[in-house]
Amino acid sequence: MNEKQFLRELERSLAPLPKDQREEILNDYRAHFFEGQERGKSEEDLAKALGEPKRLARTFIADYHLQEIQNPRAGQALSTRAYHFLRASVVLISIFAFNFFFMLWPVLAIAFMLFIGFSLAAAAIVAGGAALLFSMWEAFSLTLSLAAHLTLIFYSISLFTGALLFGLSLVSLSRLFMIGLLRYIKLNAKAL
Repeated sequence: MNEKQFLRELERSLAPLPKDQREEILNDYRAHFFEGQERGKSEEDLAKALGEPKRLARTFIADYHLQEIQNPRAGQALSTRAYHFLRASVVLISIFAFNFFFMLWPVLAIAFMLFIGFSLAAAAIVAGGAALLFSMWEAFSLTLSLAAHLTLIFYSISLFTGALLFGLSLVSLSRLFMIGLLRYIKLNAKAL
């Protein structure tokens, strides 16, 4: 999407706002495109970085209606304030509904899978450590043959190190998950 397409779609989406406010917003975005191109960025990169024009417009519309509620004009009727409250609520709910239905459940599913993985890794580390201690204890009692004793030591060390490596990989995955989640939250905070 180039600058012209972006601004056209943004202007169409900002239709519910008063004309002077629409022009002010559009002028800000024109300036943003101009400054970005001065720094050598392409129109497509700038448009992509800004996000969807419809979503940006929804946040401006919600902000406008919230401002109208918080700072009513002199003589503004109660019904007009109720209208602004209703419009702001609808816009904010549409933004939050997307996050709730399309983002919350996958985030919870991933968090649950990580929790299960950490639980399994912890149980395997404890089991491997206990088996290693048991095999060391058995070395002194000599009730097992040498081959059985070495096999027990090998399997307990394998279980312990495998679980440890699995736990460490889960730590890395958790870190990536948290970084992605924080970026998404920051993106939503910018949009609002």
